[in-house]
Amino acid sequence: MLNLVTHFPGILKTLVTGAPLICNFAITDTCNANCAFCSFPAQSSGKFVSLNEGKAAIDHLANLGVKIISFTGGEPTLHPHLFDLIKHATDKGILAFTGSNGILIDEMKAQKYHQSKVTAVWLSVESTNAQELEANRGVANLTEYIKSALKHLQANNVNTFAIS
Repeated sequence: MLNLVTHFPGILKTLVTGAPLICNFAITDTCNANCAFCSFPAQSSGKFVSLNEGKAAIDHLANLGVKIISFTGGEPTLHPHLFDLIKHATDKGILAFTGSNGILIDEMKAQKYHQSKVTAVWLSVESTNAQELEANRGVANLTEYIKSALKHLQANNVNTFAIS
C-alpha cells in the first residue's frame, strides 16, 4: 500500500522552497496502440531516452528536489530500460509511477515492476464498454490484455489503478 506519510517531510520541504514536486518524464514517443484521440502513432520518431540520459535526468531532478516522477510515453513498456530507470529513481527516494495500455504486461514485466520498487502503475481505461475501449484504442481484445495485466500486477503486489 502506498504510504505518502513516509515522504511527507520531503514533500513539505519541496512545497515550502518552491522547487518542482512532480515531473512527467516522457521516455519514448513510440506506442503499440493506435488511439483515435492521440497523435503519437502519426508523429512517433521511434526514439527512446537512452539509459545514461535517463539516469542523468533523474539525478538532475533529484537535485532539484523532485519527489515524484511519472514515466510516460508513448507506451513506457516499450522502453528497453524502463525498469532500470524506475529503479534508479526509487533508489534516490523518488516515488516512481508509470502507465501502460496493458498490452505488454505479462508475468515477467510484473515481476520487474515489483523488483524496481515502482510506486504504482496506472492502466489507461477510458471506457467501461469493451467495444468502445477497443475502438478508441485501435487494439482488438484490449480488455483481455488489461485483465491479464491486472492479474499479473496484483499477483506481484504492484499498486495499480486506472485512469481515463
